[in-house]
Amino acid sequence: MSLEKTWQNLDDSSDDDLAALLKSGTLKKVSHDPITRITRNLLINLYWCVIISIGYIVVLYSFPIWQVQICIAVVLLFTLYAFFSALHHYRQLKKPPEHTQLLPFMEWHYASITKWLNTVSKVALFVYPVSAAGGFMLGATLGAEKSIEYLLSKKLIQISMPITIAVLVPLCYYLAKWMNKIAFGRHLEQLKKNIDELKSGE
Repeated sequence: MSLEKTWQNLDDSSDDDLAALLKSGTLKKVSHDPITRITRNLLINLYWCVIISIGYIVVLYSFPIWQVQICIAVVLLFTLYAFFSALHHYRQLKKPPEHTQLLPFMEWHYASITKWLNTVSKVALFVYPVSAAGGFMLGATLGAEKSIEYLLSKKLIQISMPITIAVLVPLCYYLAKWMNKIAFGRHLEQLKKNIDELKSGE
C-alpha cells in the first residue's frame, strides 16, 4: 500500500471531535482527563463500600439486638446499592464501547454520573435516620449495659433519640455532599467545560 493511500485512510477514519481537541488551547485543557480521575475515584468509592459493608456485617453478628440489626441491615442494603451502581459506572468508564465518538461519550457520562450522585443523595436521606437510630440504640445499650427494651421505655431516651436523629441527618447529608464534591464535583465541572469547548469547536 502506498504512503499516500495509507495517509488517506487515516484521514478518513479520524474523529471530528478529536480534531477539535487539537485546536489551539483545547488540548491542554482536555488533557487533564477528568474521566480518568472520575474513574479512579469511583474505584476508591468501591473499596470503601466493601470495607464499610464488612463492618456492618460484623456488627450484625456481634450484637444480636433485633432493633439494631434491622437498622444496620437497611444501611447495609443501601451500601450495597451504592456499591453496585458505582461498579456499573466504573465498568462503563473503564471499557468504553468501540466506535463511540468522543463528544457523545463525554456527554453521556457527565449526565449519567451527575444523575447517579443526585439519586444516591436522595436515597440516603431516607437511610440516614435509620442509621442514626441504629447507632443511637447500639451506643445506649453498650453504654448503659441495659436491654434496649428497658432503655426505650425511659423518657430521657424517648426524647434524646429523636433529637439525635434530627441533628445527625442533616450533618450526614451535607458531609456526604461535601465529600462527593471533592471526589467528583470538580472533575465533573472540568468534564462539562471540555464538552462545551468541543461543542464550540464544531
